[in-house]
Amino acid sequence: MIGLLKEFRRSGDQESLHKFRVQVKKTRALLQVFFNKKKGRRVFMPVRSVFKAAGVVRERYVQLQVVGVFLPNSSPELTWGNHLLNRASLRFLKKGRINIRKIKKARVSINRALHALPEKRVVKYHRRLLDAIVLALAKRDFNGEMHKCRKLIKSLLYTKKSWLVKKGNLDLNTKYLGKVEDALGRWHDGLVAKQALSGKESCHFLVSKLEVEIIRMERSITALTANFWHKALHKGMQRH
Repeated sequence: MIGLLKEFRRSGDQESLHKFRVQVKKTRALLQVFFNKKKGRRVFMPVRSVFKAAGVVRERYVQLQVVGVFLPNSSPELTWGNHLLNRASLRFLKKGRINIRKIKKARVSINRALHALPEKRVVKYHRRLLDAIVLALAKRDFNGEMHKCRKLIKSLLYTKKSWLVKKGNLDLNTKYLGKVEDALGRWHDGLVAKQALSGKESCHFLVSKLEVEIIRMERSITALTANFWHKALHKGMQRH
């Protein structure tokens, strides 16, 4: 994580910042397996503020990528968007040394706390996540519930791939789960961009195009996630 932050400070590379946030999410997912909510939050707390600040920068960047598909490079909307991105990046970079110290301090506590988990505990955690995902998908609420669903799928994938977590007896279809997570991610990016531009008269046409694209993605997600439980397990294991 520290190397990725240093790389962003040096080059401003958005991919490094994205990878940093992914590493933080993986760590948070592991802490949720190892600890109860209160203790996990306490161990993770020093990283949380850095993660959120980095998220502001990434959100500005993603908004530009989404709306840039529909706008010419010389448009005032893109110019303003670049201004907001640069301002957010500068704020984050000014606290670069402080952020790195926070990560170093948190890393010591996290490394002390983590250890290999017994198989039964891992399987129980993964089943709980699958149940929560199925419930969120069943509601078909393309707002908060679907974004929550994406976070749950990420937690499932992150903990599944960690060397600290034994495989267990759930044969998860990680390829399918990755497709669902990616589809939800693209939908959420479009939703965030639409919300940022709504209410601006000059962006009315762009918002209309985004709305059409968001509806298309929602229909695609609905089809993709039909019979989610069986698709998420390679062998279509029945629920017990």
